[in-house]
Amino acid sequence: MLQHCVLLSLRDPDNLSALVEPMALISGLVDKLSGVLSVTHGPNIDLEGKSKLFQYGFIVTVSDEAGLADYAPHPDHQKAAAMLIAACEGGADGILVADIRCG
Repeated sequence: MLQHCVLLSLRDPDNLSALVEPMALISGLVDKLSGVLSVTHGPNIDLEGKSKLFQYGFIVTVSDEAGLADYAPHPDHQKAAAMLIAACEGGADGILVADIRCG
């Protein structure tokens, strides 16, 4: 399994309504792509005080590299990505992505 971890530095951190549609699109991929196992998302509570620039995040758990390869070009992911880029400070530079092998 892989976890595709994404942290967002939002242009307007007090307006999470801009994330409703893109997160619904990404979450919907669980039902559309067999390699997408789960999606979790929410505000970053930054308990250690190390990521205050990133106010929101999500994790997409995929079965393997093939699952991630199917996820990336999917039209719903592409639409959500464009919305997230528009919502982030500095556009794509306001998005941090890490892919972690687990399990």
